[in-house]
Amino acid sequence: MSAPTSFPPKAPKRAVDSDSRQLAGVLLEMAGLGKPAEIRPLGRHSNAHYLIRGGDGGRYVLRRFKENPPPHSARVRCERECWIYEQLAVTGAPVPRLLAASTEPGAQAMLTAYVEGDHLGTIVPRLPNDRAASAWSSCGRTLAAVHAIDGRRAAAAGCERVGIEHPAASRGPWHYEEALSYLEQLAIARPDVGSLSELAAAVNDALPLYRRAPLVLCQYDAHLWQFLVAHDSQGQWRCTAILDWEHADLDDPDWDLAQLDGFRFAPVGAVPGDFFAGYGRTPASPLYTLYRLERAAWILSRHASGGHDWLALSVPLAEQLIRGLLARPDELREQIR
Repeated sequence: MSAPTSFPPKAPKRAVDSDSRQLAGVLLEMAGLGKPAEIRPLGRHSNAHYLIRGGDGGRYVLRRFKENPPPHSARVRCERECWIYEQLAVTGAPVPRLLAASTEPGAQAMLTAYVEGDHLGTIVPRLPNDRAASAWSSCGRTLAAVHAIDGRRAAAAGCERVGIEHPAASRGPWHYEEALSYLEQLAIARPDVGSLSELAAAVNDALPLYRRAPLVLCQYDAHLWQFLVAHDSQGQWRCTAILDWEHADLDDPDWDLAQLDGFRFAPVGAVPGDFFAGYGRTPASPLYTLYRLERAAWILSRHASGGHDWLALSVPLAEQLIRGLLARPDELREQIR
């Protein structure tokens, strides 16, 4: 997809540049938190993050947005993420508390409270089944709360509705074109997968469904490392935040759900039923399967093209999905009809 993923994290820089130190001081002062006592890199993603210890002893995170070509400029992404944080806070959904922000050229950044937690995709393989179930279900409940937010003002917040010609239109036809394009690319990049003509035919059969796909506010870059979880006093795991809202947009909620079976940065299988129990429903529309197909075809074709080593751990699940669909193409087409 056009929006770059923010994972996997790269090795942190050893030093903090002077501009980031100055920006941290400015935002702390804006938030009424005094001066920073310590600042250090907090890993590296597509944007730079710094962990700050304030003079008050509190811990804060500085998130600096890297400049990208329009329409994904640093200013647009920063403003969008600030708006999303405000919307989430109103609903009570767990989100880092936004303390201050800057949209000045070269200094587009957010200052938030530090949130305790482990990434869902990192922690669940280490947990016993009952504890893992509580983590999955809590994250499902949190994403359901996000999808319930009134997204009608999202355009004013910078959500682009890529591929949508009218604010009330479905984004499904855009996904229809994307799915066919990625299947075509996959057929060229991975001929060993076999003929994909039956899957392309299924996508074509589903065009009426794509045209009726619903539209809600979506995280849009959803994967298991966007969810933070921490255990409570009863030993259960709960979602403490969903991170990285710079690419939030209007789309089918099943697109967010489908993407959760996309990127993998550790060996984690498909999203289990516990997540959907927390979410409140298990996706039943054929579009959910077709969205998973779209993402899997993108992963496999990009990985095969070279220069995308970070996708290596996502390949097995993507291959499993596509080979499973190829083994039962009539079943998918029957669901669509």
